[in-house]
Amino acid sequence: MLAGHFGVAAAVKARRPELLLGVLLVASQLPDLAFLPLSAVGVEALEPVAGARGYGSLWIDALYSHALVSNVLLAALAGALVHLLVKGRWSPGAG
Repeated sequence: MLAGHFGVAAAVKARRPELLLGVLLVASQLPDLAFLPLSAVGVEALEPVAGARGYGSLWIDALYSHALVSNVLLAALAGALVHLLVKGRWSPGAG
């Protein structure tokens, strides 16, 4: 799972070299970080697959943390936070 998430970060970095790689790597893990509390309260889950071993032996029921809409929202929030921290101010409409 990590390789797939980090692959997205690498693809974005290749297209936008000015972006910080560390920020992209952390951002690519946001769905998994959102999964943890949702799993703890029982909204999402990891379920064993009968007869499977090793990688792929768990079924990931992550309808909220890994949905496209929630990932777009997480990315927007993370981008705004990084913008505030790196730029020191919020300026909507600035490129």
